[in-house]
Amino acid sequence: MISDPTLLVVDDEQVYCDGCERIFSRQGFRVEGSNDATEALKLATKNDYSAILLDVKMPNMDGIRFLEHLRAARPDTPVILMTGYPSIQNAASAVRLGASDYVIKPFTPEQITTAVRGLLRTEEPVDEEAGSENAAADAEENQPDGLLFQGRAWAHLGDRMAVRVGGVVPRNKNTAVEIHLPRVGDTVHQGLPLFAVHNAEGATTVISSPVTGIVLDVNSELQNNPDLLWSHACGLGWVAKIAPTRLDAEEARLQKREILAVTDNQEFRAFYRDKLRGIGCAVCDVKPSQIDALLEAARTAGAILLDAASCGNNGPELVGRVLAEVPETKVVVVAPSGIPQQDAYRTHRLFYYAVLPLEDAEILDIVDSCYRLPAKQKTEAPVPSSQNLPISALHVDIVAGTRVTLLAPNGLILREVGLGLALRSKLLERLLPLETGLGDLKLTPTRVLREAAGNQRVVVLMTADMSRIPGSMARYRHGSLTEFVGVEAENVTVLAIQSLPGNPAMPKLDPAAVEALAEHILHEILA
Repeated sequence: MISDPTLLVVDDEQVYCDGCERIFSRQGFRVEGSNDATEALKLATKNDYSAILLDVKMPNMDGIRFLEHLRAARPDTPVILMTGYPSIQNAASAVRLGASDYVIKPFTPEQITTAVRGLLRTEEPVDEEAGSENAAADAEENQPDGLLFQGRAWAHLGDRMAVRVGGVVPRNKNTAVEIHLPRVGDTVHQGLPLFAVHNAEGATTVISSPVTGIVLDVNSELQNNPDLLWSHACGLGWVAKIAPTRLDAEEARLQKREILAVTDNQEFRAFYRDKLRGIGCAVCDVKPSQIDALLEAARTAGAILLDAASCGNNGPELVGRVLAEVPETKVVVVAPSGIPQQDAYRTHRLFYYAVLPLEDAEILDIVDSCYRLPAKQKTEAPVPSSQNLPISALHVDIVAGTRVTLLAPNGLILREVGLGLALRSKLLERLLPLETGLGDLKLTPTRVLREAAGNQRVVVLMTADMSRIPGSMARYRHGSLTEFVGVEAENVTVLAIQSLPGNPAMPKLDPAAVEALAEHILHEILA
């Protein structure tokens, strides 16, 4: 993308200037804003901007007139119109004057980011050979000290304008695989599917996205050489580059995987350093005799990998001292089979006792377990079917006079389990007035229009086949609604969940995905 991109935001409503500045400055853009169209026109004709975000309806000078004056001085400056009042006349004038795109207010960070990133991508000349070389160099340089994880998904935040993401996948060496990658332009969501690996035996591994944002690029080399997912999982095996849209809120959910190796054996050190770095861990090591250094490092490391052979008879005592001084640390003892100290080690609160040799899959499972966050969702007690009714609607009073309604047709979510329970719990935790409509809703255009007339906003939750990974979510607004709900309305949003082929029911999601999906739906309701 263009280096050091600059944006000018022209809107008489300060909230849009501030919002665009907040969204794009976090992505590395330099953003200027103006509420005065006349002053903004002076800036636009004087300075070189990568793009201008221009409101249509403004006092003194509307956006179409602004665009006419701008084209006389700057015929090639890209312009994206922002409007809450789309009309055929304005659209025709905008096309005639060379507007590149338009977005309808109110818009989400993902919508405005998609428009700007798509525009700048078409403006930039592409040197494919140089780009490929730079991507390879960056991928290797980024492995792995700068990586942050959510589950087995990783993100490298070095370039916050284009975050490189990927995942660590268990390997089946004897089976051919097919990789389902995201598409450029797709919005991916933290905790929901990023990519999937299907093997010839019918098993599928899905890796969720570590961040929410717009897919800018995918690693097409993976289709030709899928082995990169294992041989260079955290380097050349990267999956996509994403323009993040909620990184400030989501970064706190990412973890660095730091491992402390306790050994004085050079072969052990080299072998496990390579293995652990290969799956994204940052590794440091100390000798068993360096007690003070070991205890200091243990306070910040997520886990300790202790080489029992190096520690000899002192190993169990060393483990006891570490756990006494740093009780929250996770100690993994790696030992040859049948050592005499085995029983002594097991008297301590070890996280794991591993017997050599360790397979790659076992190493990955150990690291995953060390960094697995406790589930937020409580175990759901069985609920009689007579009480566990489908939710047809959730009516939420955001503030006085502002009601948002979520419609859930065809028994998609239930009141007492899964996504329905998670959504209701999150809304009630925020002390928001909530009315829950029960029953099996059959969605019709008439019902959608009635709800649109009686609410500030309407969110329709449904499943659809979008050729994405089951459990993925996509958002559709005015202009794209007819195929989903049979009608267009400016204050209606459709959240479509990718279903299983030929099955319109909600796909089965694990608890972490349910939690993530509920969080994203809540974000839409409260937007």
